[in-house]
This record gives sequence, C-alpha cells and structure tokens, in this order.
Amino acid sequence: TSDEDGNDVTVTVDDIINYQVVGNEVLLTAAGAALVNSGAALPEFTLTPNDGTINGETDSATPVVNTVNDAPEVTITNTNAFTEDDGSAVENAVVATFDTSDEDGNDVTVTVDDIINYQVVGNEVLLTAAGAALVNSGAALPEFT
Repeated sequence: TSDEDGNDVTVTVDDIINYQVVGNEVLLTAAGAALVNSGAALPEFTLTPNDGTINGETDSATPVVNTVNDAPEVTITNTNAFTEDDGSAVENAVVATFDTSDEDGNDVTVTVDDIINYQVVGNEVLLTAAGAALVNSGAALPEFT
C-alpha cells in the first residue's frame, strides 16, 4: 500500500498477542487461534497505517467467533468379569465404570442401547435382574454401546 504522496505504508496491529499483519491481511497468531478453538470471543483490534513519517487514520474491528457444539466423550475406565453361579452376577452389580467430558462444559447424559440387561446409574453400568439371570444361565452378556 502507498499514500497520496507515494510513500510506502506499513500497517501495524495493536494486539500482537492474538493477531499479526501479513501483507494486506490480519491473521490469527497461535494465541488467537487457541481463543477461537476454546470458543472464547476474540478481542477488538486496531490497525494503524504509517508512511514512515506520520500515522494515518486508524480502523478497528472485532471478529465474530461462531461456536459449535463439540460432541461429548465417554471413556470406559474399568470393566468387571462375571462367572456363572459364583454369586457375583446379581442385580445392580457393576459391569463397567466410565468418565465423561464435554469440551463445551455441558452436562453429559449417558445411556446404553441394551436396557434389558444393563442400566446406567451415575458413572456406572449395572446389571439388571435379566442381565444377572443371563450370566447365571451360562450365557454370555451381549455387547452394549
């Protein structure tokens, strides 16, 4: 860019933590990208042109961050094995424990697809009476998701 006098113009940005000027574009720095990826708002920035002698008129902008709802995650932290007729397969016996997380900070609800043999209570998957009966009959428990 140049000014009316033909002098080269350099443009600087006031927030060098979140932005950088490259050519005629304002780009995010790693810190600015981290703000966007965390869902936080980006701060306003002001551009100042200078022709080597004097500053020109500034201009400011506040970029908009459009957040998305990231999918929650569930991680099974422990599973228990059951043996037919050893007394461990009873209603409400713990089949598995799990942890949940949500990048957006939302509450996470966990359900199982097999509600005949399993139920979710807190952060545990428990046997139902039908699930305990299945184990004690010598059959294998079905997989659940």
